[in-house]
Formats: sequence, structure tokens, C-alpha cells
Amino acid sequence: MLTLLLLAGGGTLVQSAQLPGSGTGQFQDFQLQQFDDQGGTRVLESVEVELFTTISGGGISNTSGIPTTVMATLDADVLLAGQPLVETQALIDITLPNLFFISFSAFDTDSGETLLLTPAELAPWIGAGTITLTSFTHIQISEEPPNTVGFGAGGSSDYTVTYTWREAT
Repeated sequence: MLTLLLLAGGGTLVQSAQLPGSGTGQFQDFQLQQFDDQGGTRVLESVEVELFTTISGGGISNTSGIPTTVMATLDADVLLAGQPLVETQALIDITLPNLFFISFSAFDTDSGETLLLTPAELAPWIGAGTITLTSFTHIQISEEPPNTVGFGAGGSSDYTVTYTWREAT
């Protein structure tokens, strides 16, 4: 779901949604509305692209006494014309002594942002149509030794694109 918000005070336009995809490395295109300069009556001053990535996981120890290392990473990136705009990596990396029967959970977050200011950086974002961005998401999960605690994980990434503008003089 894409959310558009025009603040009454003027000056900003916000688009936000959740990145599509997960799994073993997936690229997927998605479209946003370009900044409409309304025939030159508004001037785009900046575009800020923000990405917030979350991973969570868990399992149940088996009391084997064999220390178990669980790891999960969720890479999530936003690209424009094949060039990275924002890159994130949320990471879970823990070692359990596996001495007691316990249920455990873990999570991590990562965020990143890019601020575009120059006319060359802003040009693709201006128009009355859409701009195509590409998301890349990739999750990796491991447990060493395997099948010791039944570790599983998943995650999500949310993006926000903010246009800051002024009235043309």
C-alpha cells in the first residue's frame, strides 16, 4: 500500500510503503509518483529516501549442551537506474550455550537515508508521471550445528520518500 501525504503547511510531499519481496535475493521494480512542479509554479529543493529494515527470529533449545550459533541477515536496498540510493542490513548473530530448555527470540533493525540536492540528482524525480525504483531484498538464515534449536527468522523493510519544495518566484 502506497501512502501519499501533502502537508497543509506546504513544502513537503511524502510517499511511503513496505518493500516487496524477501527470500534468496530478489529484485523487484516499484513505482512512485514523481514530483509535479505544476507547470513550473513549484520548485523541488530536495528528495530524501529513507529505509527502515527489521529482522526477527527465534527457536527452542534442546538442552544438548552443544553451543549453537544462530545467524540471520536481511539485506534491503533501494536502487534508482541500477545505482544504490539506500542500503541496509539487519543482523541477528547469537551463540546459545544450549544447556537449558528455553524458548528464545531475537531481533535487529537497521536504517539508512539519502538526501538528494543537486539539479542532476533531482531531475529524474520531477514530472507528472511516475519514477521506477528497484528494491533488493535478501534474507539468509543459518544455525551451526544444524537443526539444534530450530531457528527461523523473517523481516520487513519500509521506505519513505519525502519531496521538499517551495513556490517558484
